[in-house]
Amino acid sequence: MSDGSISRRELLTRGSVAAGGLVLLGSGAFVADRAWSATDDATTFPEPEVRASRNGELATKLVVAETEVAIADAPARAMTYESSYPGPTFEVHAGDELAVLLTNDVDQPTNLHTHGLHVSPNQPSDDVLIEIEPGDQYQYRYKLPADHPGGTFWYHAHRHMLTDNQVFAGLFGLLIVRGKIDRVPGIAGLRERSLIMSQTQVVDGRVVDADASSLSNQVTLVNARYQPQAEMTTGETQRWRLLNTASVFLRLRLDGQPLVVVGIDGNTLPKPAAQEILEIPPGGRADVLVRATEAGTFKLRSLGWQALGVFYGSMVPVPQVLATLKVSGA
Repeated sequence: MSDGSISRRELLTRGSVAAGGLVLLGSGAFVADRAWSATDDATTFPEPEVRASRNGELATKLVVAETEVAIADAPARAMTYESSYPGPTFEVHAGDELAVLLTNDVDQPTNLHTHGLHVSPNQPSDDVLIEIEPGDQYQYRYKLPADHPGGTFWYHAHRHMLTDNQVFAGLFGLLIVRGKIDRVPGIAGLRERSLIMSQTQVVDGRVVDADASSLSNQVTLVNARYQPQAEMTTGETQRWRLLNTASVFLRLRLDGQPLVVVGIDGNTLPKPAAQEILEIPPGGRADVLVRATEAGTFKLRSLGWQALGVFYGSMVPVPQVLATLKVSGA
């Protein structure tokens, strides 16, 4: 994701030797200095605030600051957009203009990248070479073409040599583009869920620096929660937007049924593709359909890659449960 990610990958490789350091105990785990417990609230599936465009424009702001946020239902200091981990979700349509006033209230330079958008790389649009110094502001304007594909994208800090540290610290958010895919029969009108997956390590109430963290001491969160629970009714179909914000590779499997992929990295597939195991690389996204065919409790799992060799095994999280799906009804 950046030049700065190389040193972290070296740390991840060394940390993989101690991958057994993450011990899953039923619905909880203990990693480094923090105990993690599953989110048992089945009435809501936590998702970030949504900021949607109106009349062809979304004019909004992002304040970068170190704040205390809830990570796995416990307070932790993190680097955030709008005091939120993840940042707010932006929702726009093909042809819209996205205007973001970015204010830097941390003690290091930063900037903003709209990952995957088909927009200009020049100022004031998606120029990743801009440096917004501490205390400064910058007005971004992104013009989406009228034929922009609908799908799942994201935004994050992208200041070279600091990208990995700042994203790991919390500077990321989902970006949804509405387009032709949203009008396809069988997709139009479905309930949607956003699953924003991130790696983290919290020590002494603070998210540690990425360069000081090893994979064996990290857990994978979904929308800042540890193993949250979602609900569906038998026969219901939902559209899940999966986003991997981390510098690791994920292999996802939902117990009992395939993940029906309709879009990858913001590109709609020619036809749905049912996959028992869905691989999502760093920064990758997938739009999938999930149908609740029978009542029960099903786990969304992150699988290991050890069978594929040492190289892959050093760059993925230890196998673990990411979320639980509870299906009820006749």
